[in-house]
Amino acid sequence: MKNLLKTLCFLALSLLISGCALASLQASKKETLNAELATISNFNTISEMTQIAFEWERSEDPKVAGYNLYRAKNDGELQKIATINDRFSTHYVDTGLEPSTSYQYAMSTYDKDGAHSQMGSIYTVQTLSSFPAVEFTQVITNLPLRAKIIWSPHEDLRVSSYVIERSKAGANNWSKIAEIKGRLSAEYIDSGLKPEESFDYRVRAKSSDGVLGEPSGAQNSTTKALPLPVTNLSASLDQPKKITLSWQAPAQDDIDHYVIYSSRSKFLPATKLGTTKETNYDDYISANGSSRFYKVTAVDTSGLEGQKPSSSVEGATLSAPEQPYIIMSSYTNGGIDIAWNPVPRAQKYIIYKSSNLGNEAIEVNDTRYFDSNVQSSQKYEYEVSAIDEYGLESDKSKTAKVELQ
Repeated sequence: MKNLLKTLCFLALSLLISGCALASLQASKKETLNAELATISNFNTISEMTQIAFEWERSEDPKVAGYNLYRAKNDGELQKIATINDRFSTHYVDTGLEPSTSYQYAMSTYDKDGAHSQMGSIYTVQTLSSFPAVEFTQVITNLPLRAKIIWSPHEDLRVSSYVIERSKAGANNWSKIAEIKGRLSAEYIDSGLKPEESFDYRVRAKSSDGVLGEPSGAQNSTTKALPLPVTNLSASLDQPKKITLSWQAPAQDDIDHYVIYSSRSKFLPATKLGTTKETNYDDYISANGSSRFYKVTAVDTSGLEGQKPSSSVEGATLSAPEQPYIIMSSYTNGGIDIAWNPVPRAQKYIIYKSSNLGNEAIEVNDTRYFDSNVQSSQKYEYEVSAIDEYGLESDKSKTAKVELQ
């Protein structure tokens, strides 16, 4: 047995040690019994999780050409699994086995013609159990679009990696999502998830030859939810050259900023207009009486943006004053008397005067004007516009024409 231990130390580096012949499966064929051949009734074994090493005393029978190895699983029928093609070989390693499983083995010899001896004694050998579960695992929950799994490195030096398994929460339907190399590794981040997506996770140690340890206990993680929507969004209808938006912040502490979206029609997709950290926003627009449709979303400190509302809020810039209309334009008392209707919101009026002598803009505060600066044999044209308190100017009235003789 001492010799076996020395030999198997070298087997850890190479499954076939120096002095051991290569073993291979023979093709199935009808075999002939040679009862005179010596057989192998005693051999020693060392078990691992997925392999069993064998050592025996070589046969001194010169008629022996090699050895046959037979195996059964859990008291099943023995089947030949290997032919060792040199009677001077004394070692073999059976690989690809299952952990914690009983196997039955026996050996026979064969001669140069392929006839085999009686089968030797049957031995039951148990493979070792797989790795125990890692001692500590933790899943960090409520992260944005990801889950973080940490664990304590396994103490068994045969561990070379860790397999991360995931299941929909409560489904107990596990699948491998990652393998992390290195026994001392202790972290994995499952990214690319959706908001409020819930999974169970577990970790399994894995050896370099592919043996999986027992799974750790399942732990759940649910990703962070999207920010709540803003409330009470309103848009002004009476501001000159701008639309002022205001809203109420959602009831959560980690809001970083807001995104404003706008469109020219409620039937068109809204595009990003700007951002703000305040709960109000001014959209400056050069046109008077121009409408826009708005949506506002909240973005939290981790960069998650809430869903856009299904409906939008309409706002508009203040329209220009109404267009005046001239109700009187006549020559009297050596001048031209002009009058027009009063315009709501108007603070003043501008009279646009034109003739062959030139053009002039006259600012007045009343709805009537007497133009004494006129000459005979001239044709004069007048237009009037209204100006409100913000300086917004209406369209000009229709032209009034007065011709002097």
